[in-house]
Amino acid sequence: MFILSFLTYYDSIEKFVETFLTSLFLWRNTMKKANPFYLTTEWRQKRIEILERDHYECQECRRNGKLTTAYDAILEIDHIKELDKYPELAWDNDNLQTLCRSCHNKKHKRFEFKDSVRKRKWDDEFDIL
Repeated sequence: MFILSFLTYYDSIEKFVETFLTSLFLWRNTMKKANPFYLTTEWRQKRIEILERDHYECQECRRNGKLTTAYDAILEIDHIKELDKYPELAWDNDNLQTLCRSCHNKKHKRFEFKDSVRKRKWDDEFDIL
C-alpha cells in the first residue's frame, strides 16, 4: 500500500531522489555555519562541566522562579559576555551559564517578532482580548 501511494505521488524513484536531494541542498545552504570553537572536544567537555555546575537547570528561568531542566527543554551554554567581543573570556566559568533555548533566543533577540495588529478579514470582525 505504502509503495503504491509512494509511486503514485512520485512518478519514479529518480524523481523522489531528485526532490530529496534538492530539499537537502536547500536546507544545508540556509543553515548558519557553526563556529569551529563549538565543535572542539575542549568545548564539549566545558559544556558538560557547566551543565553539571548549574544542575542541568536554566539559570534565567531559575532567576524568574521557574524550574526548567533538561527534561523540559533543550539546554544550551551561553557566554554572558559575547565570545566575539570578549574572546579572552571564552573558557571562564564565571562567563558561562546554562540557558534553555527559549531564554537563549530571547537574550540574543532571535526570532523576535514585532507585535503587529492583525488586519481584519471581514467588516464585522471585532477585537477580542
